[in-house]
Amino acid sequence: MTERKSADTPTGLTPSIDMPPEKQRKVLMGRGAVGFLEAFAVAAFALYIFIAVYGPVTGT
Repeated sequence: MTERKSADTPTGLTPSIDMPPEKQRKVLMGRGAVGFLEAFAVAAFALYIFIAVYGPVTGT
């Protein structure tokens, strides 16, 4: 039995059969999730910097 391999699909994965609007929706959701994680990381870093600066300044 001859197995055909597609250059677009890694071994073990099947190509998506989603319609183009569905693919676009998934892409937008993925970008939104990444944006949310980036915003969370920036907020956490800002809190860390605030605590690192504010603590020694007001140290008792």
